[in-house]
Amino acid sequence: MLEHTRIILVKNALSDSLSACKSLKLQGFILPINTEWCGLIVPNQEDIEKATKNISKKTKAFSFLYEHVEDYGWYYHLFNEGKPISTLHIYYIEDEDDTDNINHSLLKDLALSKSHIETFSQLVQTDYHGEEYYLLDLFKAAFQFQQAEYLSYENLESLESSQLEALQVEFLAPPTKKTNFVEHVLGLFAEKLQFMDFSLDNELRAELHVVFQRNLNGFAYRIFFDISERNRLTFRLLTPYRDNQTFQSLRDKHLDMTFVYQNKKEMNELLEKHGYLFIKRANEYINTHPVIIGNVDKIYEQKLNSTLAKYNFKQTNYTPNIIETGGVITYQKAPDCTLMFKHYQGDASIEPMIVFEGKEYFIDQMIEYHKESLNLQLRMGQHFYFSFRTETEFFQTVDKLMNYIEWILQTGVENVVI
Repeated sequence: MLEHTRIILVKNALSDSLSACKSLKLQGFILPINTEWCGLIVPNQEDIEKATKNISKKTKAFSFLYEHVEDYGWYYHLFNEGKPISTLHIYYIEDEDDTDNINHSLLKDLALSKSHIETFSQLVQTDYHGEEYYLLDLFKAAFQFQQAEYLSYENLESLESSQLEALQVEFLAPPTKKTNFVEHVLGLFAEKLQFMDFSLDNELRAELHVVFQRNLNGFAYRIFFDISERNRLTFRLLTPYRDNQTFQSLRDKHLDMTFVYQNKKEMNELLEKHGYLFIKRANEYINTHPVIIGNVDKIYEQKLNSTLAKYNFKQTNYTPNIIETGGVITYQKAPDCTLMFKHYQGDASIEPMIVFEGKEYFIDQMIEYHKESLNLQLRMGQHFYFSFRTETEFFQTVDKLMNYIEWILQTGVENVVI
């Protein structure tokens, strides 16, 4: 991949630069480059020189506007307190270099490596034809800007969340009108989530939480931003399949996080600081953890029929293509005993229940209640699920479900219901 770097390099503490960017309502990314310089990447190329001037003026610091296009050339414009004080343009093909306003003494004062800047200054004042890349290497070594390679707005947006975290990148939120929580979330992330094929779930929208949904292979994944618990900000990814291992994995991958805040300002700062990386991680997780299952209706129905026929249950309702469309399958033995298998559209799980003497009982809850009799190992806070991600897991889930139903029927429904 050809290198394209376009970045504003600010000689200032990261925290102070971040505060200045927010004050200037700059959008993009910010990250540390070395012990003395941080990098600011903004999306609008036309305004990048204005942004460099403004950030230099706001921070009262030196700021390089630096760009390198590998097959074209490189340049920098250096500002101090908003004023241009040094420039350099080097072209690889065209003979239009501009080396008249370098200000060698100033560069030497600013450089972190004096030997490299001295070599740079000596070379640029000679016939350096054929040494343009070497000049660039000397410049980067002099200021320890090697970490700035390949950094542009487009490149950063394409990086995985783990790469952004390794670079310690922070998201500079777009300017938004901070009204209520939901509108603030929408202003910050709606456009980026839409680009990732998420849509706002208006049915689950409320004053204290907002939900975005993405469908993959017909199954629904949801991102929650929530402040319904007092002084708690929660980011959560919900998958169409549910099991304790998945829940633990989501926590380990920072896809189920809660932050404590004291006031609205702190809440907004947490939302802006952590929200972008969260949605990047969530989208990556969805892409690598899809539900892949075909139409298994016939085998599913045959398995239910063959097992339940032994206990004199007859099918009274059947919804075709039930895993994709959702619906209910029911089997009845007598007016007072019915088995129901529910599926919800976009969900990769079975919700089985028994209707006994006019009351509904969830089979997963019955199993949890009788876990000692069933020798079922569930740790504190864990629950029992009938969920799946592949055809193999689906058939294993159905087999497991039918084994538990047989235990219930053999033990006696009246002895098992809770």
